[in-house]
Amino acid sequence: MTDTRAPPAPGASRSQPVIATGSRAGPPKRTSAFFGRLTVPHGHNYTLDVTVRGPIDPQTGMVIDLAELKRVVGETVVDRFDHADLNADPLFRGRVPTTENIAITVWELLAPKLGADRLWQVRVWEDPTLVRRLSRARCLSSRASITSARATVWPIRRSRTKRTRRLYGQCFRPHGHNYYLEVTVAGRPDAVTGMAVDLGQIDGAVRERVLDHVDHRTLEEVPALAGVVTTGEGLARAFWRLLAPAVPAGALRRVTVVETAKNRFQYEGEAA
Repeated sequence: MTDTRAPPAPGASRSQPVIATGSRAGPPKRTSAFFGRLTVPHGHNYTLDVTVRGPIDPQTGMVIDLAELKRVVGETVVDRFDHADLNADPLFRGRVPTTENIAITVWELLAPKLGADRLWQVRVWEDPTLVRRLSRARCLSSRASITSARATVWPIRRSRTKRTRRLYGQCFRPHGHNYYLEVTVAGRPDAVTGMAVDLGQIDGAVRERVLDHVDHRTLEEVPALAGVVTTGEGLARAFWRLLAPAVPAGALRRVTVVETAKNRFQYEGEAA
């Protein structure tokens, strides 16, 4: 069957470090229950990643002049928030400076400058394992790291070594990876916290249903992965099936397994 869908528009991204301080201060009972010790003023070395999409200019070969993108992001976002107290900024009056709300605020600042039809994604990295991604579909992502060993072999009739060796090459042998697991959820952001869902619940589900089973383990020996061919694709689908019952219905949008800097695998459900 021929795929008649239009190809996705090309995109260009710009990353920028931002150092800022803040606290999860808000309505006392609510924020203390949500954020615990994060209600105390503290700092982060954020990384901001902005992606735009659009047609490639036939003369320049660019989706956008990256120097212009750097200027807009710098003047609109970095100059305002870098080395600043986020709680003191008027944009966070009545809005807790969670990473989710920072992503939402950056989107609201940049959309009029870059064009709402061109701005595609804003990602805010709080640390190397924690990213919040706001896309045009208003999805948010969380990331966790996994260190595991595996041998990519068929779970049935493992004696078919010639074919598995041909299919998987060097990955046929036992080896390890430092995976990253990205879980993307969607929902209506809370007006105060910016959270589309309770990320404590999501992080707890990721830890209890995935990390506690697979981190620093041989994947073929994990009961929860029985029958799973431990390719990146197979793991992404298996992790989706483990997580889906533990998150609000309809909230889970994507599970991504990042195997190496070159290889990442996404699963978006049975109907995707």
